[in-house]
Amino acid sequence: MAVNPDLMNFMPDNNELYTWNAAQWEIPGRDSIIIGERSEPAGLAVFETSYVAQLLRALVYGLDYTRLGGDFQPVMLKSIPSLENGGASLDAIEVSTGDLVVDVNGNPVELQPGISLYDMDGKEIEFQGTPVQTGRLTVRFEFVDGLRWSDGEPVTREDYQLGYAFQCNPPAAEQNITAVLPQCGKIASFELESDTAYTVKWKPGYRSLSAFLPPISRLPAHQELSDERKLGDFPVEQLAGLDEIVRPGLGTGPFQLAKWEYGKEITFKANPFYFAGEPNAKEIKISLIGPPEELQERLFNGLANGQLDLVGWDSLSLERVADLLEAEKAVKLKLFVLPSSTYEQVTFALKRPD
Repeated sequence: MAVNPDLMNFMPDNNELYTWNAAQWEIPGRDSIIIGERSEPAGLAVFETSYVAQLLRALVYGLDYTRLGGDFQPVMLKSIPSLENGGASLDAIEVSTGDLVVDVNGNPVELQPGISLYDMDGKEIEFQGTPVQTGRLTVRFEFVDGLRWSDGEPVTREDYQLGYAFQCNPPAAEQNITAVLPQCGKIASFELESDTAYTVKWKPGYRSLSAFLPPISRLPAHQELSDERKLGDFPVEQLAGLDEIVRPGLGTGPFQLAKWEYGKEITFKANPFYFAGEPNAKEIKISLIGPPEELQERLFNGLANGQLDLVGWDSLSLERVADLLEAEKAVKLKLFVLPSSTYEQVTFALKRPD
């Protein structure tokens, strides 16, 4: 990826979205930071899984935790719950044919002979039809005090309840939303404790690091819609099509969506109520670059001429690597090269097929 050499506090990590610390970015003497993007998300709802949607959703909703260096760090979570710190517990439970469990592959299933699952000690066993003991994780997620929406209203338990209903209700499953929210199928129960905490009891057999990360996001139940109803009063099975969900006006992240010109530009303004303090930059703009045949030329020229301040790895192609290196030597931009788990493979047949 390439950035304006004057951009401060930009710290990309190959395990995390590069917008993870956007609240700290700044360019001296400038209020706005402009990101060049080759693609545009369909929306910013939680079930939009494209990389660019995740980048921008982090600006609006913030992050509960980060994965810097391959480890987890709390952000809006008070701490990462674990068995060691008391945030989670593992209880022995007996399961029989027909019980709802999670198998060794992480799939929620109805227990039948032949299905493999983990026992209480984490050892893989094959169910033969006789009742067996497995473990059931209960995890408590507590969030920092003082979380507010970008209109200044505090986050409440109703916001988590709405988030759970939207992500995991049966009508949403019919819309195939839970196909990209697989954690919902592994939840046995969801219990709200307060405005800052909820507890998830996972189905028996579930043993994964993901069980210790919050599966449910929040939505602003108090937000008023154009017909004067509140978001929390709207039929949950119809929420996915609402403009307030697709292009959220309220969030708990460092920025709030201010304007979306499809195919051209998306503008985010600093959220004055962000729990960690108002962001350094007053504005972040996403400049949507096209047409495709001129994409890399326009991205490179935008960086070299100072019209763009950042182009991520998802948009920048190596076809201009020589020009990028020359521009870096001329201090027109700064390059970041990060390791990646993505690879290309070419396979040759070393034996003539019969």
